[in-house]
Amino acid sequence: MISREAELVIDLVSAYVCAADEESVAAAVKPGIDWNEVERIAMWNALAPILYHVLSARPDCAPVEKLAQWRELVRANRVRNAYLENAVVRITNALADKGVIAIAFKGPVLAAAAFGDLGLRQFIDLDILVRPSEFGSCRETLAGLGYRSEYSGLRDEDRDFFQSYQETFDSDDWLAPLDVHSRLNPRYFAYAPEGDALFRRAAMIELKSGSIRTLSNNDLVLHLCVHGAKHGWNSLGWILDIAAFMRRNPGIDWRSMLDDASSVGGRRMLLLGIYLTRDLLKAPIPEEVAALASSDRVIVDLAAGIKRGLFRNIERRGGVIGEWSAPVRAIESTRGRIRYVATRALGPTIEDWKLMPLPRPLYPLYYAIHPLRMAITQTPRIVKSLFGVPAANTKSRSPRLAEA
Repeated sequence: MISREAELVIDLVSAYVCAADEESVAAAVKPGIDWNEVERIAMWNALAPILYHVLSARPDCAPVEKLAQWRELVRANRVRNAYLENAVVRITNALADKGVIAIAFKGPVLAAAAFGDLGLRQFIDLDILVRPSEFGSCRETLAGLGYRSEYSGLRDEDRDFFQSYQETFDSDDWLAPLDVHSRLNPRYFAYAPEGDALFRRAAMIELKSGSIRTLSNNDLVLHLCVHGAKHGWNSLGWILDIAAFMRRNPGIDWRSMLDDASSVGGRRMLLLGIYLTRDLLKAPIPEEVAALASSDRVIVDLAAGIKRGLFRNIERRGGVIGEWSAPVRAIESTRGRIRYVATRALGPTIEDWKLMPLPRPLYPLYYAIHPLRMAITQTPRIVKSLFGVPAANTKSRSPRLAEA
C-alpha cells in the first residue's frame, strides 16, 4: 500500500501524460490531503513543475501558497534550463569546429523533446556522448571553454584499468556541470545499443539556441529504460520522462526497438520500462506491446516492488538490497547477472583512485580497496535494509536530479 498523497502525485502526473481535462484533475484531489507530504514526494521525484502545470488548470484544488511556490520554481527552472540549453549548444558547436561529433542527450534536449517546455523538467547537469577515439580532442576543446576535468591527474593510459565510461567536467561559472560519455552505459550493463550505430542513427533537434545532434527516438527510449533499470527505477520522474516522450513522439517503431533491445539482451529492461509507464501513468502503449510486457511474470513482480519502493525512501537513498536486486532481476541471462554482481562488488572505479591515488605498479591493490570501500560506505544501508534500523548519513539528493 502507498499513501493517499503518493497516489495523488501519481494521478496528477498521469493527468499530464493523458492530457486529462479539468474535471478529472479535480476528481483526483480528495479531502484531507497533506499537501506538505505531496510537496515532499514531488520534490524528491523532481515533479513539482508537472504538478503545478496540471493544478494550475484548477487552482481551487490546491493551497494557494503551494501553487505560488511551485510557480516560482517553474519560472526559475525555465531560466536556468535556458542557460544550460545555450551551454550545450555552444559546447557541441565548439567540438564540431574541432572535428569532434557529439551527441547530446537527457538534460535540456530531453526537456524539449519530451515536454516541449524547459521549465517542466528538472535536471542538474549536461550529458554528451563522443567517440572514444575523440575523447582527447574533446578534453582539449573543453579546457579552452573553461571546463576542468574532475579526474585531472589521472593519465589517459591508466583510465582503462577502471570502470570508466564517462568523465565529469566543471565549468568556470559552476552552473553547467558536464558529463562526457564514451559509452552510454558501463560495460557490465551493456543492454542498449552503443558505438557507431548511435552516431549513424542520430537525429537533429531544433532548440531555441540552435540545432543539436541527439539520439534517435528508438535509441533514446531504450537507453532511458536501461538507465532506469540500472538504478532500480527509484524515481517516478524517470518513468515520466519516457511516458512524456512517447506522448509527444507517437511514431515510435516498436518492432524495430524490440529487435534492437533483443539483440543486446535488453528486451526485458525495455518491456519493464514500458510496463511501468502504462501501469503507473497510463501512457499510450500499443496493446500488443503492453501484452508482451504483462506476460512476463518477472516484469509484473518487479513493477509491483518498484511501485512500493518509489515512496518508501523519500529523501533517503534506497536500500542496497533493493538497489541491486532490481537490476539483477531485469537482466535476462545468468551470465549477465553474475557479471553484474561481480563487477559492481569487485571492479575498481575511479572513485577508488580519487580516494587513494596509487602509482601504476600498485593498481592491482584496487581490487582489494574497492570491496573494502564498498563495505565501509554501504554497511549502514545494508543494516537499514535488512533490519529497518535507521542508518546515519543516508540522506541524498533526488535520484531523478542526480542522474537527470
